[in-house]
Amino acid sequence: MASLVRLAAVAASAVIAVSFLCFAVVELRDSSENQIQKVDGKPASKRLETDVQRPNPTPAVERVRETNHSSLREKIDDANDVLVSPFTGFSNFQSAWGERFLALVLGLLLYGGGGLMLANFFPKPANKGGDWREATT
Repeated sequence: MASLVRLAAVAASAVIAVSFLCFAVVELRDSSENQIQKVDGKPASKRLETDVQRPNPTPAVERVRETNHSSLREKIDDANDVLVSPFTGFSNFQSAWGERFLALVLGLLLYGGGGLMLANFFPKPANKGGDWREATT
């Protein structure tokens, strides 16, 4: 049972971390493109997708996000939304970075650290073998 809890803790932590990594890559890419446009003298594109990048969006924003992301990315984000839903809504960050980072830290602490700690409380199987001094030749 302990190994199943450990596996679930690692899987939940991996989903949260991969979702944050995907978010960071998209945000940094878009930021780079905006800087290039500014250097070229073009107006920076105003992104209306900021709400799409926030964790656990409303159903209307979720439908927009589904059209913007690939199916794999959307599945990862949907799993992330379920896992971090307890942590969203009580913070008042103005940026998606703050909300995502808070969800990442709290999710890794609760699911990763808490899950692994919980797994350590399960009883260990009895050691049926003796130590090296009991070996017979």
